[in-house]
Amino acid sequence: MGIKVLGEISQEKARYYQLPVQGGVIVEPVSGGAAGKAGLKAFDLIYEIDGQDIATGLELQAYILQKRIGDTVRVSIIRLVNEESAQVQKHSIQITLS
Repeated sequence: MGIKVLGEISQEKARYYQLPVQGGVIVEPVSGGAAGKAGLKAFDLIYEIDGQDIATGLELQAYILQKRIGDTVRVSIIRLVNEESAQVQKHSIQITLS
C-alpha cells in the first residue's frame, strides 16, 4: 500500500478533537507508493477500509495482509483542510495495491 503509520487516534481523542469518527490511524504515504499516487497525503487519518472500521495500526496491517497485489481497496480518511479553524473533511480514495 505504501504508507507509514505515524500514530493512532483513540475514541477518546477523536471525541476531544470533535472528529466525526470513532478513531483511526494517522499515516504518511511512502514516496512512489500506491497510496501517494492515489492521493493520500501526510497526516491523513484512515478510519475505514472497504467499510471496515480501522482503529489501530495493527488492524490496518492485518486487513492489508489479507489482500493481494492488484486488489483495489476503498480507504476512508479524514483530512485537515484549515489549520486555523481545525476544519476537517471526509474523503474516500481508491488504492490499487502494488
